[in-house]
Amino acid sequence: MNDAHSHGGLSVAVVGDAFVDILTPIGEEMPKFGGDILARSAIKQLSGGSSCNTASHLASLTKDLGWQVHLFTATGNDSWKRIFEEQSSRSGFILHATCLDDVQTGVCLVLTGTQDRGFVTYNGAMQRFGAQHLDLQQLSKNDHVHFGGLFNIPEFWLSFPGVIRQLKLLNPSLTVSLDTN
Repeated sequence: MNDAHSHGGLSVAVVGDAFVDILTPIGEEMPKFGGDILARSAIKQLSGGSSCNTASHLASLTKDLGWQVHLFTATGNDSWKRIFEEQSSRSGFILHATCLDDVQTGVCLVLTGTQDRGFVTYNGAMQRFGAQHLDLQQLSKNDHVHFGGLFNIPEFWLSFPGVIRQLKLLNPSLTVSLDTN
């Protein structure tokens, strides 16, 4: 039994995007440039991004089953990265965050109305996160690898097929899934 299975359950790696979401409840009126509107309730900062959300929810749902969930992503070397560390502790996933020194963590301003929402996104570390930041040996020790939020990670667009081929060579029984965003 390899390291990924020493806990007794399935081991799932989630690879992809992680953003700090700043939820801003504004109602139905967008602010005009030069103007100001009041938020309907408190503005919150949360961990977000397709992959971070997937890892968080999967870990929460499977902790009693003995599953081990890993999140492989990237952050900047800034105060935003602690939000993912805190979410990892709350949800129970194991965080593997490559820290990129010369770029900020990705941030998404989420303007929430009563019926819909809009986004203002700074890709930050997601713009540079790529296959070169992954330990394929470590990833291949999992039962399943899920790639998420690839729309936000342009460095993976061309290398993704090669990463899958290499992972399958290292572990032919590995299953893989993909959510582009």
